[in-house]
Amino acid sequence: MTATARAAQAERDQRDAYARRMISIYAPVEFAPVRDKARVYYGRNQSKRDTGVKATEEVAKLLAEARATLADTTTGPARPSRIEDFRRYLVIFTSDERIFLVRRVPEEAERQEQAAAAQRRADQIRGSVLVVAALDAEAAHDVAYADELTREWNTRAWQAAHA
Repeated sequence: MTATARAAQAERDQRDAYARRMISIYAPVEFAPVRDKARVYYGRNQSKRDTGVKATEEVAKLLAEARATLADTTTGPARPSRIEDFRRYLVIFTSDERIFLVRRVPEEAERQEQAAAAQRRADQIRGSVLVVAALDAEAAHDVAYADELTREWNTRAWQAAHA
């Protein structure tokens, strides 16, 4: 019985993680111009480009499913699913563009100290630093690896939600 409960929890955790990634990637472009939304969607789903799949409909569907997953309260409380719930994450890349470290950006008091330490570490490994907004660290990986347009909309959405 315990193994079954653990398996069910692991499955739920996987669905939640997928939902957080979809929201972290697509929620910022939800109200973007159709061209930008299509570029973000087809950039991540190139096999669907010339198949008749409409990016606007797919983004809406993915977001609705992800939000429903995180809003499901049958086995516990609803989980964060809005842009307002995004947190800032500091991502350090190695010189060969692999992620070395993802760490949540602390509140204002510690922010400067952490930024300086991250930049020193990036310099040591000849890498770079990026700050993204996401629902969790795993989703921050996806946003960090996303194309420039996705990251631009991510930044805009964060700033609009926290202005």
